[in-house]
Amino acid sequence: MDFHDSELAALADLAHDLDATMGGFPYVPPSSNPPDFVHQQNRQAAGANTLAASLLVATPGRTWYLIGYILWIGAAAAGGTVTATISGLSVTSNLDLTWGTTAGDRIVTMFGQPVPASGPNIAINTNIPATGAAGPACGIDVFAYLI
Repeated sequence: MDFHDSELAALADLAHDLDATMGGFPYVPPSSNPPDFVHQQNRQAAGANTLAASLLVATPGRTWYLIGYILWIGAAAAGGTVTATISGLSVTSNLDLTWGTTAGDRIVTMFGQPVPASGPNIAINTNIPATGAAGPACGIDVFAYLI
């Protein structure tokens, strides 16, 4: 998506306003390079038996900030639970999210303060393991920005 200068300035102003209300949100002045905002999706069809993953690729000299995520499963999983893993965050080595599933279950999380990667040039990886040959559809949406 291409932004015009006025839209970039509006995003920077929004970041400044969020910093004032939430604290800790990195402020990017309008005159500098704005952060790269990302909404990344990965969907796996039922029975695909493959990993659903989202990788925010390590970028030299820049740091990822995770704003939030949506994890979903299309139908009840074998065994009744699914575990997703988020790695590369500053707050923990791996964030494991296990939830019991019924058709259409979702975990929706938007952080009050974005969570940085453990440092510059570190990837943030989110995945739901393969659900089996007869497993349900699943998916990941990740919202982040790169400074």
